[in-house]
Amino acid sequence: NEQLSPCGDPRSVAQCATEAKKCRACQPAAAYLTRLVTEGYDKQTIRTHYAGRFGKQGKIEFSSDGVHVFGAPMAPVTIVEFSDFQCPYCGAVHPELARLVREFEGQIKLVFKHFPLTAHARAMPAARAAEAAGLQGKFFEMHDLLFEHQHELEDADLERYANMLGLDMDRFRADLAGSAVQSRIDADRKQGE
Repeated sequence: NEQLSPCGDPRSVAQCATEAKKCRACQPAAAYLTRLVTEGYDKQTIRTHYAGRFGKQGKIEFSSDGVHVFGAPMAPVTIVEFSDFQCPYCGAVHPELARLVREFEGQIKLVFKHFPLTAHARAMPAARAAEAAGLQGKFFEMHDLLFEHQHELEDADLERYANMLGLDMDRFRADLAGSAVQSRIDADRKQGE
């Protein structure tokens, strides 16, 4: 009752969720608030989290310039994924995201953003390999190989994957070591933060 509905009307989430003429956002907002309350968060933390998720200031626009898009570029639904090739959770969600894009062909697109964690020693080299492959038009092919072989991300493995994709190996090695690749990864990570 204390939080305003994300629907734009000056009414509470509870009121919006119980009305017959509710907006599409009030049910998820009510479920989110219920979860925060049951998890024991205090009122101020709940307000902050709710504002971050449903408030206008919590919305972030992403530039579509130069992004890696899997699926129909003009799809009405966009999933932006910040990911780490060595992260087991990212690896677990990989086939599900691919399935969604294929199952709802033309309706969903996936935008991949790098977020290599410092706790994963091979995440940055893997991200660099994906970007270097992307410069030869094979980003998602490398992306898939990296997720399918998360426990094989040593330098020799990355070179083997590049060979499997038929990349120009001299160019791949040069791009892998280049600053443009690192800048792209750093920009994605900064945006994720």
